[in-house]
Amino acid sequence: MPTLYQYNEALGGSEFILGVMVAVFSGGRLIAAPGLGWLSSGPMQVSDKVLFSVSSFVCIVGNLVYGLGFAIEEQAGREVALAVVVLSRLTLGFATGILGIARAHVAAVTTTLQR
Repeated sequence: MPTLYQYNEALGGSEFILGVMVAVFSGGRLIAAPGLGWLSSGPMQVSDKVLFSVSSFVCIVGNLVYGLGFAIEEQAGREVALAVVVLSRLTLGFATGILGIARAHVAAVTTTLQR
C-alpha cells in the first residue's frame, strides 16, 4: 500500500509498527489461503463466486476501517488508532487470501491458449 508509510508517520507510529503493519497483511493472507482453498475444493464445495463476493466485502470493510484511522485517533488516541490500522491490514490480508482461488478459477474456466 503506497500510503502506509505516510499514514503510519502521520499517526505517530514507529518503524516497528510499520513493520508490523506490513507483516500482518502477509500473515493474514498466509492464514486465510489454505482455509479458503479448503472451502473452495474441500468437502463443502463453496462456490467460487460466493467466496469472491465475501472476500470483496471483507476488502471493502478493511479499507473503510483503514481510512478511519485519523477519526479514531481524534476520539480514542494514537495507540488505539494504530491498533485499528494494524487490524484493518490483517483483515485485508485475510481477504486477499482468495488470490490462489482466483488463479485456480481462471485456470479452470479457460484453455491454455486463452491464458
